[in-house]
Amino acid sequence: MSHLIIDYDNTIVNSSKAICQLYNELYCNHENFKPADWTQVNRWDLSDQCQLISQNQQNIAKLFSSQRFFEIIDFFPNAQETLIKLSEITDIVICTSGTAKNISQKVIWIEKHLPFAHIVPVIFNGSDGYGKSIVNMKNSVFIDDHVENIISSNADFRILYGDVKDWNKSYLGLRLHSWLDENAFYIIKILLQYLT
Repeated sequence: MSHLIIDYDNTIVNSSKAICQLYNELYCNHENFKPADWTQVNRWDLSDQCQLISQNQQNIAKLFSSQRFFEIIDFFPNAQETLIKLSEITDIVICTSGTAKNISQKVIWIEKHLPFAHIVPVIFNGSDGYGKSIVNMKNSVFIDDHVENIISSNADFRILYGDVKDWNKSYLGLRLHSWLDENAFYIIKILLQYLT
């Protein structure tokens, strides 16, 4: 059976928006504070917008693992609806990377908002360098926003999600810019049918 394997951060949920909001809440009274604008994020680590904490990636990881992050995170428009429709024809697998604390929070969030989805966590400590390439994605369609995850995957079909950013600009394959694209469901459905 074929599967849809899909990333969490900045693929089905707008993590950049939530991190920028959280950053603005936490750092607004600091000297040299400049509000972070998620629509202007062009770096995967958000260092171009969250400048007061960009020197310390542990601080960014803490934001991604905070309770507040999971209170304000939200789906990209039409992502949840599209995944619900796709769950009627295939297994949905959320393959997401993060620290152990971040992953535990994601599991709770996903179980609440996408109870039909299976979860494949990839816990990283910042030094292993394996990423999602350790996950067998044979006989699947894989959607992710990060080009390294796409390229290293053994998925039969790979779709890069989102607009062109520094972390994905080198990708020349199939790209889904938005879940609002009325063809998103049908493109994924056709690719899944090809695998069966």
